[in-house]
Amino acid sequence: MKTLSSFFKTVIAGALLFTTSSVFAAAPTWTRVDYTNTTAFVGWVRINHYDSGFPITVKAGDYIGAFVGTECRMIAEVFSYNGNLYVSSVIHGGDIFDGYPSDDPNLDNTAEEVEWKVWDNAANKVVAATVKGTLFSNPGGEILSYEIGKPNTNSDLESLSVAGADLSPAFSTATTSYAVELAAGGTLPVLANYSAFTTDSRATVTITPATDFAGNNVTTIRVTAEDGTFTNYTITYTQAACTIAAPTVNNPIIHYCVGDIAAPLTANGTNLLWYTNPAGTGITTPPTPSTALAG
Repeated sequence: MKTLSSFFKTVIAGALLFTTSSVFAAAPTWTRVDYTNTTAFVGWVRINHYDSGFPITVKAGDYIGAFVGTECRMIAEVFSYNGNLYVSSVIHGGDIFDGYPSDDPNLDNTAEEVEWKVWDNAANKVVAATVKGTLFSNPGGEILSYEIGKPNTNSDLESLSVAGADLSPAFSTATTSYAVELAAGGTLPVLANYSAFTTDSRATVTITPATDFAGNNVTTIRVTAEDGTFTNYTITYTQAACTIAAPTVNNPIIHYCVGDIAAPLTANGTNLLWYTNPAGTGITTPPTPSTALAG
């Protein structure tokens, strides 16, 4: 809305003055950490809209805290405007001198992921519940139309690998279907062999491994975003053809008379198993034909 956008820009000037002090009238017990650079920020507070199970109804007079890890970077009081709730402040982070006059590695001005906390003014305590959604700061810039409480929507994988296997094609976030050919006689990877990391910190991964080459040879890696949408990555497994030659019998027909002394059978090959009964169990020692009876 044009009117709301104009309001956002107007209120920032006041917010910049208001937030130069870390002292608030009925403030949370958070201690804000100040940096030489900041992100000018206006947020539409919609926590209860996106999370009906949030423990309190956020209202004007409560506070929103912006955190990078455990470090508080913003404390802003919630206010009402035209029936909606907002905060206006600056998110501390970054160094205004990054890159000037030298590229000092200790001066960092990169974007950081910001999480939110709510201070219940009536109860005078922090709300022990996760606020949906995260934000990447913009040091030296501004973010003027962000919905606090809106869950993240990213369901991409950042990396995917399988121990002892090569994906084809090589992994790319945008590619969701892969193939792996295992050596003849090889076994399918188990759950512990998979490594999958999400692009978004709030997304989760569920891996359902393939169990056999005949009927269930596809592993599914499901990435579920914080808002519940998901992307499936799949790996289809096949086995390479056997390249070991079949064993050959040296003398396929052997004649003995009853009572003759027989010698053990011989054949060419490796890791041979011998069967005296097709339905029995193979043995590694070549059997000796019996000459006790004619047959």
